[in-house]
Amino acid sequence: MTMPSATWGAAVTRGLRHGLHQGADAIVIADPEVPADVDAPAAESAMAAALHELPFIPNTGVVSCPLRTPWWQQLLSLHVLRPLCAPALGRPLHDYRARTLVLTAPVAAAALAPRWGLERLTWETGHGLAIIAAARHIGLGVSETQLRRPDPEAVQPTRALIDQAEAEAILPTALQLAGMEPPLYRPPQGRHSWTGDLTTSPPPPASLRAAIASALDTEPGDTAYVTRGTAAGWPGPLVEAWHAARTHHPHLSTITQRLWRAYLARLTGWLPTTITPGVSVDVPAGSVTAAARAFLAATSPTSLGPYVAATPHPDREPS
Repeated sequence: MTMPSATWGAAVTRGLRHGLHQGADAIVIADPEVPADVDAPAAESAMAAALHELPFIPNTGVVSCPLRTPWWQQLLSLHVLRPLCAPALGRPLHDYRARTLVLTAPVAAAALAPRWGLERLTWETGHGLAIIAAARHIGLGVSETQLRRPDPEAVQPTRALIDQAEAEAILPTALQLAGMEPPLYRPPQGRHSWTGDLTTSPPPPASLRAAIASALDTEPGDTAYVTRGTAAGWPGPLVEAWHAARTHHPHLSTITQRLWRAYLARLTGWLPTTITPGVSVDVPAGSVTAAARAFLAATSPTSLGPYVAATPHPDREPS
């Protein structure tokens, strides 16, 4: 699948076409930087679990093998992608940038459609989400294995805390899911919660705490987080973006820009709660869960079961 000077999206495209040409029933896309656990015993391998699940879960077109990463590498998923995509998927997924996936031939063919822009994607901008969206577009569901642990010898790729280029590349794909109905068959309850990253990750390293404080122009422990960023009215802008994408599909770039600005305002109010001494992890985690539930109540109240309106948290104004 390697091509000199090719983007990752072009390499994935070439691999999918090759698999289809060979008549493959299933195609594996493997992460070359943080290898999948292909050498692990079958009972412990996420890759083996994905290969086993694909033919046995009804109407499933792709199984994702997400990588275990700390919450500060999942900010866009925590606040935007998990709730935004959940109505169309029938469940929240852990990582919409998953680089290791197992997919059926029909999904591979659908992912090659120009609307998903797979060939234009670089390594960082979400071929996984494009394939997931293609699966839902043709009426197939999506499943996800347990988190796979990176090889200790692998170099963990670094991510910017807030990456506008990545968001602008991946959000239009996520917004296209807004017009899709949830799958008729939903796999069993998802393996991952809305906030598993926050509750299982180690505390942020000192360097990250300083970066957060610098990015927000505030010092750790500053109680300004109580009022800063509340103009975002989160998850209101996320709800508006979802509805706008359903009715104004050609204007996804405008919707993306508006959502990006609201997301920044959301982070301005939320991030300091993760580094403020004495503030329990339950505060930022509870805020994320409440926002996700409020979003689902306002968009697709039956897609993931009964949800109640959000409870106000320190980084959001009471409704």
